[in-house]
Amino acid sequence: MTRLAFLILAGFAALSTLACGGDVFVEGCDDIEQPPARDSGWFQVSQVPPGAQVQSGIWGYFNLREFEHCVVLEREGSCRLEYCNPRWLEEERCNGERWSAGESVDVGELTLTGGLADLTATYDAPTGQYSALVSAPVFEPGDLLRLGVSGNARVPAVSVMLEGPPMAVISEPLELHELERGDPIKLNWSSGPGSGTVFAYVVNRPESRQHDNVIDSGSATESVICEADVSAGSLVMPANLLARLTPDTAMRALLIVDVANGDTVTIEGWHLGFSARSWAADPEGGRYSVEFTVR
Repeated sequence: MTRLAFLILAGFAALSTLACGGDVFVEGCDDIEQPPARDSGWFQVSQVPPGAQVQSGIWGYFNLREFEHCVVLEREGSCRLEYCNPRWLEEERCNGERWSAGESVDVGELTLTGGLADLTATYDAPTGQYSALVSAPVFEPGDLLRLGVSGNARVPAVSVMLEGPPMAVISEPLELHELERGDPIKLNWSSGPGSGTVFAYVVNRPESRQHDNVIDSGSATESVICEADVSAGSLVMPANLLARLTPDTAMRALLIVDVANGDTVTIEGWHLGFSARSWAADPEGGRYSVEFTVR
């Protein structure tokens, strides 16, 4: 899994005491409530800057009886602190039962039309996912994109229309070696015409450990996620939320940004998410990311 993919799929273990950044928020079996399972899926078209070392394209997954493995610990304005851990889906809960990660299923073909390239993805059984990647742009800002699921006996056919979002070029911060407790992060960007929501993510790995010369990332992630309209040109990630991140982890925290438009559809018991996403660029045209140590 890439460092980008863990923002979509993240997680934790079933413990009688569950902590994030030293702040215990669940204590004892009586306080652990099993969330409802639901049939769910996600279909995303992603575009990267021209100088990025990864590809643009479409990606998706569809699972029967999937349990949520993330919790929101705190909100402040348009920002939230979120904790995720996939081990919740693997280990026994207090009642001796297991929360299932869900059964991956084939739902036919995923198709993208209306942009610069028409793409089709089919189900890959070994990974349980869909993907079709290209080394070229897949949409222009403002393109009306159709994301379609062909459907089969398991899931009905469904499609949504989303506007291709513009790309944000980040001007601040371009470097951030350390984040002192009590400091916010101020983010500035420019973008071309078009609509979308900027999402800024600071992702920390509280379980990361170094063994000899190898860093084990662990499965848990704690993230501060903020949103703003792309036309705003700036946002501030609040110090209160950033101060709850675990300090001095073996793996440095990561700041990345994207601009997205999305929609959700509930149909015949399925909860489906769709998004068109443009990852932010640095001034040189590469994919924007900043690594730093939380103090």
